[in-house]
Amino acid sequence: MLCLPLLPRSQYVKPIRSALYEEKVKRVPVSVTALDSISNQRNKVFRLKPYFRYYSQIKSLTAGKDSFLSINYASSPVLNFSGTYSAGVEWKLRNRIPELQSGYVQGRSLNGLPAWQGPETNEVFSYGPDIQTLEFDGSPYPYDNNGKLVAKGNGNGHPATAYNNALLRTASGFLQQLNIKGEIVNESKKWAFGLSLAQGREQTLIKSNNASTSSASINIQRYLSHFTLSGNYHYSKSRHTNSNWNGFLNQIYQQALLTPVSFSNAQGTRLGSGQRSYSNLANNPEYLLEDNDNGYNYQQQTAGFTARYFLNNWQVELAPSLLTTSQQDNATYKAGSVLWPDGMFTHRNKSTQNFTHQTLVQIPINYSSYKWRQQIQLKHLYTHERTSIQFMPDSLFYRNTRPANELMFHLTTEWNTYAVKMKLVAGNRAYTSGTVSKNAYWLPSLQYTLTLNASPVQASLNTSYVRFNSEVPLNQSIAGYNLLQYTTQQALAYRPVLEISSFNNVAAIENTEWNTGLTLSRKQLVFTAGYYIRYTRNDVYPVFSNGAFQLQNIADVRKHGFDLSLSYNPFTQKEVRFSGTVSFFSYRNIVTRVQAPYNLSPLGGFSNVHTALAEGQPFGVIVGNDYQRDAANRVVIGNDGFPVASPAMKILGNPNPDFVLKTSLLLTWKPLTLSTDVEWKKGGDIWNGTQAVLDYYGRSAATARLRNTTGYLFDGVLQNGTKNTTRVAFYNTAMPFANNRWVRYGHSGVTSDYIQPAGYLRINNIKLAFQPQLFKTGTRIRAPFILSVFIRNILLWSPYKTGDPSQTLFEHSNTTGLDFFSLPAYRTYGCNLTFQF
Repeated sequence: MLCLPLLPRSQYVKPIRSALYEEKVKRVPVSVTALDSISNQRNKVFRLKPYFRYYSQIKSLTAGKDSFLSINYASSPVLNFSGTYSAGVEWKLRNRIPELQSGYVQGRSLNGLPAWQGPETNEVFSYGPDIQTLEFDGSPYPYDNNGKLVAKGNGNGHPATAYNNALLRTASGFLQQLNIKGEIVNESKKWAFGLSLAQGREQTLIKSNNASTSSASINIQRYLSHFTLSGNYHYSKSRHTNSNWNGFLNQIYQQALLTPVSFSNAQGTRLGSGQRSYSNLANNPEYLLEDNDNGYNYQQQTAGFTARYFLNNWQVELAPSLLTTSQQDNATYKAGSVLWPDGMFTHRNKSTQNFTHQTLVQIPINYSSYKWRQQIQLKHLYTHERTSIQFMPDSLFYRNTRPANELMFHLTTEWNTYAVKMKLVAGNRAYTSGTVSKNAYWLPSLQYTLTLNASPVQASLNTSYVRFNSEVPLNQSIAGYNLLQYTTQQALAYRPVLEISSFNNVAAIENTEWNTGLTLSRKQLVFTAGYYIRYTRNDVYPVFSNGAFQLQNIADVRKHGFDLSLSYNPFTQKEVRFSGTVSFFSYRNIVTRVQAPYNLSPLGGFSNVHTALAEGQPFGVIVGNDYQRDAANRVVIGNDGFPVASPAMKILGNPNPDFVLKTSLLLTWKPLTLSTDVEWKKGGDIWNGTQAVLDYYGRSAATARLRNTTGYLFDGVLQNGTKNTTRVAFYNTAMPFANNRWVRYGHSGVTSDYIQPAGYLRINNIKLAFQPQLFKTGTRIRAPFILSVFIRNILLWSPYKTGDPSQTLFEHSNTTGLDFFSLPAYRTYGCNLTFQF
């Protein structure tokens, strides 16, 4: 047996002869050099290299020419494994909805009196008599199980019923998610992996409309001496019972709100072979929802691979990735629907493929002084986009591709001492594309950062200048621009089947950004301030011409603003802990140039009310009609005493806020943690198109309160300049019905009447989490589970009473400040349980 002394330094070892040992050694293969060298060189003295570790297992001994024995230790791979499983349920209740009247029935004035007119008359207005003056007659009537409405005393004594045609319900949802991560360590990390699975389902606010989602992702990393290899894959899909690509759900909601209080949509959806509704000019929303072929399906897959080589601060990285999406929308109106007597079916199939390959090289520049450090970074980004959109049965097919290259060079210089750190990054980028009309090779950038650590208050100042070019994404739909071809009254016919046919030969969007920021920190307090200027030249927008949309460079936009933030985060182990952040944001977004003849070009909305590009004005101003005004801006009054509407379009509102203030607070006491997020937005305007249409049809609560108003005097002047003195009645049943205060101005009224403030104060989130503390072997640890309850989106205050002012029209871009039967926002109540293992 060979005995090795456990000494910290090498010593001579006296050979011990063993016949049995020598015989066994002679049978060992030559490749086992560790023992074989000892058996054949008995008189040679060896020394241990490295030092012997008594707690490690020896794998082998290797004899070197320098009279040293090298000890190779055996190590066992260790798997570190952890994960979380969470499950949660949610209930969603609608926030504000328009205030409707329930006191006046379907009808209008006839022979000097308000009269009920049933569905067989195809009446669409609700300017009939007070419902309390009517009762049922009990006769067979296909539009109401209780019979027709007659004046009290002429029927069966059963008073008229104010039906509730609400289409909304309490929504509910369930979501569960499993996350697993692990790593294999063998003296150092060798492998790492992760797996994530999620599934959810929801019954939405709209009846007969459900949604489901599921996703799965996996990633794996391999760590070698100078290499890191990683790969990832992600899959997700979602499904909705009804697609809202053409605003279908908004129109369903509109029809429910416009249904007269004297008609019940729930009593039946069919009458004979057709639709049962309160008028052949209106749809029964429940008829449209039942047994339709609508649907929305979306799938997305992402796969990527990264190979990274690093040695002595050198780094080379290759990262190809592929993103594919597939989206199908079925939009259906059944036969007998308004504007679609033979029905309407549209299938929209959209698919995208986006291949990206990034190459990165980082080269250090070494100096003898440790204070200085430089690095060169070269980066190449190649992308190849492909998008196809097909509409059936129209046989419309749009296919576009775009290969693009972006080459970036950055030189980073750092000077670092304990008290002062300075960093300067200078660079340039080049952008080439297969669709842009002119490539760019000079797009410089410069960034400077100064950090001071010596004083009691740590300070950091940074400033940057960046230029880059961009293009309109190929997968960006212009469905919202299709809506601009319709008036508000034509919204039921909205069918957006026009897309961009070519993205070629359009100049690149030129972007320039200046940013300056300051950070001050002392102990638990951190204050940050920033100011930025973003200038966009040759911005691209779709322009409708000759029955098609074309992309044009038509505008320059300058956005500048600042943000302030103050955070308090104490380092304490006390049972009661408090932290919080207050943030303030303000910006101005001005259109500095619009190419002729595109000034006041619409961005989103309808042909008669929309947001627009207006030179010298904030981005996305609200444009519509107003009353006629004289040179002194006084409203012109007609001979009948009512203001005179002007057909001319003008700027009426600015949807951009004055500022936004946010606060986030966190309070911890023992196992409980309470967090809140509050947001206050001041300023900004919104067009209340929902209110305008409800007023027109007599369904709004305002028309119920004011329809009996008499002797009202509108402030203004007559066309000859004299002050108006004619008093009017809002709804004079002795006058022609079209002279009604709300009907006389058309379907959506005068736009300026419905421009309203859009500020709000809301609690975005309140969450209470419970994670008890356990004692294990005298040590306090957190329990491996967290139980939390939460409430989200509580609208505390807003002068806008119809809905949530933060919503957009049909969820289209560039429609902030437009509300036309937007689906109600909702507040969410829920609980979540998370297990850690």
